Amino acid sequence: MTIGFEGFSWHTHADILAAVYGMSQEAAVAHQVQQLLDNKQVIVISRNGEKVLDAWVTDDPEQELRHDSEEEQLECRYWNGTAWRPS
Repeated sequence: MTIGFEGFSWHTHADILAAVYGMSQEAAVAHQVQQLLDNKQVIVISRNGEKVLDAWVTDDPEQELRHDSEEEQLECRYWNGTAWRPS
C-alpha cells in the first residue's frame, strides 16, 4: 500500500509508515492520512509559473524553501490550502 498525490512522483509506503509510527501498516496509513487532513503536516508545492510540477509532504519546510529558484518556486501549505508560516 502506498500514499501519494495523484499525478506526482512523491509517495510513501505503508511499511515505512509502520516503522516510523510504531503501529500496524493499516493503522499507520490511517494515521498519516488523518495527519494530512487535520493540517498537521506540511505539503510542499513546486511550481513553474502557474504549472504545478510536484507536491510532497515534508517534516522540514524551512529546509525545503531553501531550494526555491527562478525555475522552481516552492510554497508550503496545509491540506486545507492555508499557507504554512514559520513559527
